[in-house]
Amino acid sequence: MTGIEAGLILGATAAVGTGVQIAGQLSEALARKEYAREQARIANLQATELLERQVINEGILRERGEELITRIGGSTSGLATSGVGQILKVKQDIEQNILLSRRDAEFKAQMIREGAEAQMELESDRFTGSILTGVGTGIVGGVGLYNQLKPSRKPEKY
Repeated sequence: MTGIEAGLILGATAAVGTGVQIAGQLSEALARKEYAREQARIANLQATELLERQVINEGILRERGEELITRIGGSTSGLATSGVGQILKVKQDIEQNILLSRRDAEFKAQMIREGAEAQMELESDRFTGSILTGVGTGIVGGVGLYNQLKPSRKPEKY
């Protein structure tokens, strides 16, 4: 095997290695981006479920409140002033608890969604970085290949 043949084999091997490296970088970036997209989808489902459960819990709180009001109304003689006051206080407490619970659920859902969005943005940036790294790898590989294959310049003797 001549030096030229060995150089060609090494050059071809380097080119294939560079190509595999670029493909690996891009494949990993695509996988991370797809994983982030799936995680964001799941997070959005969690946020939606949290808000849907809040609506169910509000209904349960109101039902229990109405049961308590019925008991209070039955335990007072007629519509005595203290019975009406108790009923109004129970209704006010229920609505205040519902409001606080809803606010908490909406905040948690918002944080889940914002976290998912931030993760998507991060993976998008990483994907761009991987593309640039792949381009850089290709350039470095190309320069290395050129250096291996370029004809040597030996000064001519006269």
